[in-house]
Amino acid sequence: MSVARAYAKALYETVLESDQGAHAHTNNIKNLIHDQAVGFQSVIDQHKEFRIAILGPVTSQKEKISLVREVAKKFNCSQVFLNFLNLLIKKGRLYLLPEILEAFESVCLEAHGGIYGTLVSAIPVEQSLIDELVVSFKKKLGKQVEFKTTIDPSLLAGIKVTVNGVTYDGTLYSKLKRLRDKFVFGTAWH
Repeated sequence: MSVARAYAKALYETVLESDQGAHAHTNNIKNLIHDQAVGFQSVIDQHKEFRIAILGPVTSQKEKISLVREVAKKFNCSQVFLNFLNLLIKKGRLYLLPEILEAFESVCLEAHGGIYGTLVSAIPVEQSLIDELVVSFKKKLGKQVEFKTTIDPSLLAGIKVTVNGVTYDGTLYSKLKRLRDKFVFGTAWH
């Protein structure tokens, strides 16, 4: 388990145990934390001085906690999320926040019985195709699947989907590579 995933799981469990999460549905927990985190992360991304102050080695831990508290107030961050940010500061892991938030979404989906998959394509994919893939993989795996999409022009055309550690490669690049291997090496195993 990665460090980011361990923190994400701890955050999820802490929110569940708190008053906020006691009666909340998993998606509500995800949305609650996601909204707070996106607001906070946007300040980090957009304000260089703030980013340097809270991520750099010059500012003391106490000053970082104070700065984070001030920004968190502006976004109405919950005490649970503020405590989590303070923990990251104390452990010197605040720089992991974007990775932790990505892992947090995955933890929430898994808690709800779903999984994440990746969909890589040469060009942007229409939502209707993504929806078809979600339905198809839900039937196949018996779980809700959400896809994170990325664009990789080197694939030339087609899509590559990875779910549960299995890759389904329907890209032109992979087909051309198999064809080349068949002609050059007498095999199409790659």
